[in-house]
Amino acid sequence: MELLQGETMLSRSALAKDLCRRLDLRDPKGDWRTATTLKALRDLEAQGFWKLPVASVPRPRHWNSTRLSQPVKAPTAVPKRVEEVQGLQLVEATTQEEIKIWNELMIREHPLHECRLVGRQLRYLVTSDHGCLGAIGFGSAALYLEGRDTWIGWNAAQRMEHLPRVLNMNRFLIRPQVHCDNLASQVLSLCTQRVAQDFERRYGVRPWLLESFVDSSHYDGACYKAANWIGVGQTKGRGRNGQRKEGKSIKDIYLYGLVDDLRGRIGVQPPVLEALEAASGLDAQGWANQEFGACDLGDPRRTRRLVKIVSDQAAQPSGSYSQAAGGNRHELKGYYRFLNNEREELDPEGLLQTHRTQTIRRMKQEKTALILQDTTELNFSTRPGCRDLGQLGSNQTGAKSRGLDLHSCLAVGGLSGLPLGVLRLHGYAPEPAQGKDPHRPIEEKGDYSAPL
Repeated sequence: MELLQGETMLSRSALAKDLCRRLDLRDPKGDWRTATTLKALRDLEAQGFWKLPVASVPRPRHWNSTRLSQPVKAPTAVPKRVEEVQGLQLVEATTQEEIKIWNELMIREHPLHECRLVGRQLRYLVTSDHGCLGAIGFGSAALYLEGRDTWIGWNAAQRMEHLPRVLNMNRFLIRPQVHCDNLASQVLSLCTQRVAQDFERRYGVRPWLLESFVDSSHYDGACYKAANWIGVGQTKGRGRNGQRKEGKSIKDIYLYGLVDDLRGRIGVQPPVLEALEAASGLDAQGWANQEFGACDLGDPRRTRRLVKIVSDQAAQPSGSYSQAAGGNRHELKGYYRFLNNEREELDPEGLLQTHRTQTIRRMKQEKTALILQDTTELNFSTRPGCRDLGQLGSNQTGAKSRGLDLHSCLAVGGLSGLPLGVLRLHGYAPEPAQGKDPHRPIEEKGDYSAPL
């Protein structure tokens, strides 16, 4: 306050610089944090703490990027397979001309038609002997991201301290006229090999984790899976600051660890799970509550309903739930209300959360455990009212069956052969079979290798 009330009023920039020197506010490279300090002063002014000097140069109402005067030249003679692309490399956009090319590509050819990045930034051009094939951009990570934060397991203090080590790949463009198998996954791999070094050289901080988002209504994220990124859930349709904004679509979240001991560096302590005997707690009366009673489904009544459904169905494993419930219409009504609930918690991952934990505890008791995977076809061809089904196949007459595929992972004891529990369920509507083709790129093949 004394700086604002002095006889000689400092400019906003001078005020921020003076505060940095008084409080020794430096970034990891030792430079003064003038920009972030100035932003903090403006935020506190908006909250009514003080009145800053009038800005000598008014802030522009609209941000304008530097661009080329014409579109970026289209690449020529691009091969159909990435192995045949000559001179494929990432070029960090640092010169004014390279940044203009990057901006022009994003504004003209990226679906968002927007090139502005947030916070600390890195830009790359995907170049080759055939011409420019695309571009990638990194900015600061989302402040709040439930799927990422749950996967890491950090608390609020740890997130605040280490969030600068998370980079958001918020622009990824393979140019629309480029059709090259496996190019996207190869570019992602090239990117993960150098981004940490480039970012540390520029900003003095070595990143530990990359995050990116995929709009699943337009893209399936296969290139991320092929490049060993991990899917950890979906966004909530909010902006970077966690506030809901109109027009924000829900996207799949993918992460890529740049270090092996990420949680150890952050200080996250892994949960300690004690081993559990295979037969422990599996009596007829109490097993359903042990396996599903601790599920967090947003309301304890839903959890109790889940336990009741599982217990009833286990008594009649080959019958309908109507038979399992003894024809009780109240139980049937509760059953269908539960199935029709559209809450986010009621997905296979949420329903299996405590059973999965108990399964892992039983696995710890085994010297060797096997995870058996298989896909079951759920045929709904006789139910024409069902929507969003896929094609299962066709019979000798050419009639097509419609339904869903359910891929399951069952853990069993390696020596005993005892079933230990289900680790994962993945249901999806299958696409029509394309036949066997050894040259089909991995992005177009079925994915059964998602992390357990």
